[in-house]
Amino acid sequence: MTAQFQRNGVSFLYPENWRIEEHPPSEGLLAAVTLEAPSGAIWTLNVEPRLRDCDELADEILDTMRGEYDELEAEAYQGEILAPAGAIETRGYELHFYYVEMVAKAIIQCFHHNGRTYMVMTQAEARDHDELDPIFSALVVSLVSGMGNMAAEAD
Repeated sequence: MTAQFQRNGVSFLYPENWRIEEHPPSEGLLAAVTLEAPSGAIWTLNVEPRLRDCDELADEILDTMRGEYDELEAEAYQGEILAPAGAIETRGYELHFYYVEMVAKAIIQCFHHNGRTYMVMTQAEARDHDELDPIFSALVVSLVSGMGNMAAEAD
């Protein structure tokens, strides 16, 4: 079963057994949301109302993560979201690091759509991340699919 998030022109479906936490938008953000799976895996979304350099944004997040985790390995990440209106390129990083004696994996994805900048970050124990990858991908596809409808309503 699914639940729906819908605020400030941002809409997506997510598993109803995942905990959702909406963060008060800070200056420059339309939405800031974190989903947590029962396993503890995390999916985070930040939406900025303007276009911003994705490489710069991903580098800022990478720098923050490097400050938190000593032995962090990072490699450039490029992906593609198959949206109804066509493919959307994503850029960012895939990270591997130790957290509480486990190997953790995180993926930072940044992309532009409808004049906005979207940053999605997933984080989980490495094996759990790989198992949840189809759900993480479905969340992003739902976000992109919902954006057209919500953007039209927001105008």
